[in-house]
Amino acid sequence: CNLQFEIGPCKARFPVFTYNSKTGQCEKAVYGGCKGNSNRFETIEECESRCKTVEDTCNLQFEIGPCKARFPVFTYNSKTGQCEKAVYGGCKGNSNRFETIEECESRCKTVEDTCNLQFEIGPCKARFPVFTYNSKTGRCEKAVYGGCEGNSNRFETIEECESRCKTVEDTCN
Repeated sequence: CNLQFEIGPCKARFPVFTYNSKTGQCEKAVYGGCKGNSNRFETIEECESRCKTVEDTCNLQFEIGPCKARFPVFTYNSKTGQCEKAVYGGCKGNSNRFETIEECESRCKTVEDTCNLQFEIGPCKARFPVFTYNSKTGRCEKAVYGGCEGNSNRFETIEECESRCKTVEDTCN
């Protein structure tokens, strides 16, 4: 977890997550496909379970930090259940800050929110088969993920999708 991420010498573009020990956060990265190092995880959940500290990022009150820079960030407000704009001073603070609203929401929003998101393929050109929950039909459906960005409404198996998103009502109807 404390190693600096290495993409490796190969030219593939596998989406992975890596732990940034400076920010205390797991971040998206692209792995070349060979060599590199062990600071590389297939899912954000695996990265966080292996590397994050015990503190729950999403329940922390945002801290601007003592420095005087003015970086626009997003922070999760556990009282409102929403990701909100904030200004980060540039040093110290805590891990409840994200570069994008999508990153904040994928880390902190609830399962219900994930399942209600409209699927996003993302801008990359890979073609990973995934499943996504369609809240209009109440079903998990096949989809193709581009390999980067997108949102959290994607699952590797239909079973994972159904266990996360289908309610008892859906199952019985």
